[in-house]
Amino acid sequence: MALGSLAASATVVVYQLSFALVDYVNEMHGAALARGFVRHGFIALSVALACFVMIVIVPPASGFDDDAAYARVFGVTPRIAGAGLVAFIVAQLENVWIYDIIRRHKPGLGVAVRAAFATAVAQFVDTVIFVGIAFAGTVADLPRLLFGQYAVKLVLVAISAPLLALVVRWRRDHTAS
Repeated sequence: MALGSLAASATVVVYQLSFALVDYVNEMHGAALARGFVRHGFIALSVALACFVMIVIVPPASGFDDDAAYARVFGVTPRIAGAGLVAFIVAQLENVWIYDIIRRHKPGLGVAVRAAFATAVAQFVDTVIFVGIAFAGTVADLPRLLFGQYAVKLVLVAISAPLLALVVRWRRDHTAS
């Protein structure tokens, strides 16, 4: 998607939600369960990717000769898909690790600060890995794409971290009653 002079993938909006959910699990139930969520998410993404690849390579039914339409809708390039999987597992596990360290060693920092810092760092790593693997050598202005992706992610972090803190507070208030 175009963001003025920058560019970013529209998927970052949904992807940010996964970081907020993992931070919620980490805050409420601990790092071990959060890592489990990440591993299960990775497995689910891998299975979905395998299904999309299978949809594209299986021959079409008779009468459906325009296989190009399926390829356009369900096709993913192995390079982009692989980049997404690698970036997901590395960045999400890093996010869990950073969040947990902050939670244990700086308990006075609020949920929003923990989530914002951990996610901002992990999203930077995610952006470098994903854009580097998926688009290096194929995009003329790689820094523009890197900066655009990360800028959008930072805006989403700034929105989601305080919302996460509100959800955690609400949940704790209603669980204690």
